[in-house]
Amino acid sequence: MATTAAPPAEAEPAARPPQGAGRLIDASTLSRARRDWLPLPRWLRRLAGPVLVVAVWQLLGALGEINQQILATPSQVLSAGWQLTRDGELESNLLASLQRVGFGLLIGVGAGVLLAVLAGLFRLGEDLVDSTMQIVRSLPVLGLLPLVIIWFGVGEAPKIALVAFASACPVYINTYAGIRGVDSRLVESGRVVGLGRLGLIRQVIMPGAVPASWSACVSR
Repeated sequence: MATTAAPPAEAEPAARPPQGAGRLIDASTLSRARRDWLPLPRWLRRLAGPVLVVAVWQLLGALGEINQQILATPSQVLSAGWQLTRDGELESNLLASLQRVGFGLLIGVGAGVLLAVLAGLFRLGEDLVDSTMQIVRSLPVLGLLPLVIIWFGVGEAPKIALVAFASACPVYINTYAGIRGVDSRLVESGRVVGLGRLGLIRQVIMPGAVPASWSACVSR
């Protein structure tokens, strides 16, 4: 009498290791260790780095490891600043620097926004402006200093030109990205309610690009 072979028993699935068992340190332990190693507020811990750098700088200068004629110590800088304040020279110098920076930012931000609008809203403007600005943004500002001195001479003009150049490129990049990043559904909604090209630019596109442009201005 023939006997039928019993079907092979199914292999039991291997037990899965508990989640995180293969890690030496899981995320919660690491986060807790990072949080507990120095029980101080975060802003105070982040301030400790620059304070440590200044303290080491002062110590090396006091020990004579740094030539104080080349790199003055923080105490010498504070002493000179206090002396200039007492003489009344610091305020006038700060005012001149603020005026220089203000004129440079006014020129640079205005040029950056104008070029971004031309490149972001018009196909011809994109073809003519964007490729040039992508090349210009890669140029180091300090590397242009000799050329700026040759072009504008020695005085206030080259300083204002450097500030304008340094601010125009990031403003252009962020404003251009903001214009191109406006949600197309908002543009279609504006067209539905009857906005023309100028109305779309004024009420939809430019307000949508303002946050990106403002972040570039603030970062400068």
